[in-house]
Amino acid sequence: MNENTDIRIIGRSGTRLSLIEDTLLTHPEFRVQRKLVVDFSKDAIADERTSDVLIADLSDNWEEELALLGSMRRASERAPLIVVSSEDSAEIIKAAMKAGARDFFTHPLPGDDLVAAIAAISGESKVRDVVPSSVTLVMNAKGGAGASTLAANIACLMSSTRRRDKTVLLDLDFAGAHQPLYFDLKGASDVREALSYVHSLDETALQGYTLEHSSGVHLLAATQDLAMYENTVSDTALAEFVSLLSMCYQQVVIDLPRPAEPNVLPLLQNADKLMIVMQQTLTDVQGAKRLLGYLDSAGVPRSRIRVVINRFENRHPVTHDDIESTLGDVEILSVPNDYKHVSTALNAGEPLVERTRNAPVTTAIRALTDNILGVRKKARRRFFGILPPKSADTEQNAGGKAA
Repeated sequence: MNENTDIRIIGRSGTRLSLIEDTLLTHPEFRVQRKLVVDFSKDAIADERTSDVLIADLSDNWEEELALLGSMRRASERAPLIVVSSEDSAEIIKAAMKAGARDFFTHPLPGDDLVAAIAAISGESKVRDVVPSSVTLVMNAKGGAGASTLAANIACLMSSTRRRDKTVLLDLDFAGAHQPLYFDLKGASDVREALSYVHSLDETALQGYTLEHSSGVHLLAATQDLAMYENTVSDTALAEFVSLLSMCYQQVVIDLPRPAEPNVLPLLQNADKLMIVMQQTLTDVQGAKRLLGYLDSAGVPRSRIRVVINRFENRHPVTHDDIESTLGDVEILSVPNDYKHVSTALNAGEPLVERTRNAPVTTAIRALTDNILGVRKKARRRFFGILPPKSADTEQNAGGKAA
């Protein structure tokens, strides 16, 4: 057990807070602070990010409370969460998992189980880097636009370059993932099996399902056995699994082949960045427009979305301006067309950004990764005159012309 674990308990019932506090105070290694809140708002609990563990005791307004806690998890504004409720309903448990809860208990509290859950979270937080985690989804506007290639190389750059963030790449193509091919990795690991045990997984057990590349990227993917294909993973299990990854890694990159499936909706709503990959075709433009409309209806802010024109050609009949005028208010980046380098890297089972470090396509993917990470750069020479810069606010796009 780690010493000096800071625990904050919040809720609207003083009586229930006292019960939780009494359970914890029998352990001298816990430093407990309780906070009785009348208005369960972000302002009222904004300081909870300074604690090692946050325990939230839900009231009758649990839907509102869990929605708030979930939004604060995405913004890295609170500590790892344990939820306590007076009701043991599947609906509340599902909502708690979507909010990123690491565990769920009901009154009367099982003291030993609560302490064990706190110990597990505290142990992880003491060794985890202080850099907040971030979830990036990469998806095609229409099949074959190159989202998987970009996802692999973005994850590789996050792990191997200046920041050296602890990075995991999750391939959600349950029909037979292709990400292992990009890294020339083989193994019996199957993310579908990990998802079936999500309620009992911890960081140690999770490593048994990952493949590790020399760049430092950890890969979670399905096997190529199509006979096993059955996308029956619930939205709750998937959200809980990604929440676990966020606790274990600084960067979570998800290759999302079918963004319109109902079970991935919580991922779309809670991701930090969403990259829509398209090509310069009318069908891709329409696909991107429909996907943006779907994300709008799901409440995803446009500020978290990037559209990436992959295999960009400056003289293509479908121009950047055409795409921009059709899609409206969304940031558009691009990666240049470079079939030779991309196909050679794929056939070699080597990430493009490691095999061809100085090619324009690699530089563009590096700029795209910097955009995701919020790294701003000085203006630099444009590639072959592609895409004139629009303003100082978008100077980071200067290097981000498509792959």
